[in-house]
Amino acid sequence: MLTTNVDISDRLINGQLGTVIKVSVDNVSNKPSTIFVKFDDSNAGVSAIRNSSSSFARENNLVPIKPILARIKVRPGKPSSPEMQRLQFPVTLAWACTVHKVQGLTLDNIVVSFDLKKQRYFNYGQVYVALSRATSLNGLHILGTLESKHIRANPKVQEEYERLRENSSLHPHITTDLCNTETVSICLLNIRSLKKHSLDLCNDPILSKCDVLALTETQLLTSLPNDDIDSILNDFSIHKQDHNSDKFLSLAVCYNDTITLCDTEYFTSINGLRFLLNNSGGYSLSCLLLYRKHGCDIQQFIACLDYITTSLDIDVIFGDFNIDYFNEKNISSLKVLAESLNYVQLVSKPTFVSSGSLLDHVYVKQSISNKMEASVVSVYYSDHEAVKVTVRF
Repeated sequence: MLTTNVDISDRLINGQLGTVIKVSVDNVSNKPSTIFVKFDDSNAGVSAIRNSSSSFARENNLVPIKPILARIKVRPGKPSSPEMQRLQFPVTLAWACTVHKVQGLTLDNIVVSFDLKKQRYFNYGQVYVALSRATSLNGLHILGTLESKHIRANPKVQEEYERLRENSSLHPHITTDLCNTETVSICLLNIRSLKKHSLDLCNDPILSKCDVLALTETQLLTSLPNDDIDSILNDFSIHKQDHNSDKFLSLAVCYNDTITLCDTEYFTSINGLRFLLNNSGGYSLSCLLLYRKHGCDIQQFIACLDYITTSLDIDVIFGDFNIDYFNEKNISSLKVLAESLNYVQLVSKPTFVSSGSLLDHVYVKQSISNKMEASVVSVYYSDHEAVKVTVRF
């Protein structure tokens, strides 16, 4: 195991696991000068290998690790303090690791021992950290007996969650009294792979109850077997719109048995899927679902959108625009277009978690905007928040 952060940008970080393949010895000092490591993480040390002067490292795809000099003050903080120096390779044997040491690691196969030795009990959150290192249940192997008493949460954490629930300023997702009113709920989400997250979607307490799921970046292709997705999302019918060459541009619309989907049309120029939603009450809604890939020309995207919306009668335009609604420089042309065509943007809160940007837009015709409301719904399985739109007929 690597025991220090050699190069964070190159993923040579404290805790990386691997196998020492070779130890190179200096001919003059007759001491080890470099060790060559095959890390379990294939992305660790890519730059180090590429820039290495050792042909052995490059030819065998091994990361060269050099000794690191550590300086230790006897009296820390005092410039005049005597100093000790230690030169050693930043690695240690890792046939077994403590739970604390593997925090943050993701491993395909792990063996977790619940046999306590000198330790009298498990610390707060320790069992959770241990079990959650595995990527699947098939790769999780347990020694000893796991009991409910072993799983302990910090009381301060529980108190804070209770305080947040009591003082929460969050509003219900549907704020209007919708009794005796026919409604359709549509949820927009950048799913970042429907195949990986179909089970999460099925168990989501909010999204699974929606009538329509409009999904971007599904990463599905018609050449792939998707029977498992259809069986998991058995409460929904799925219309998949693949892209010929880029799976990240794929779209999908899932709808329950109260909805029929028809008149689908795909626009390659804008990566948009137009479709008509009909509910059991005979009401219909014309929709355009979009996904604009980051880096695509914004002005060209807006020009294509202008042409399509001018030519067709569309009630709702939504999707991951990858244009921050809070960035006046990038959004100005889109706002001008929306206003000229009498569309209203329903989303006002950030939808992209890491940057606090509003990338997932929902535009509706001004004439029907009083029949619609949108709310941002947090999900744990995407770096985008979902947007739930409720339509009252």
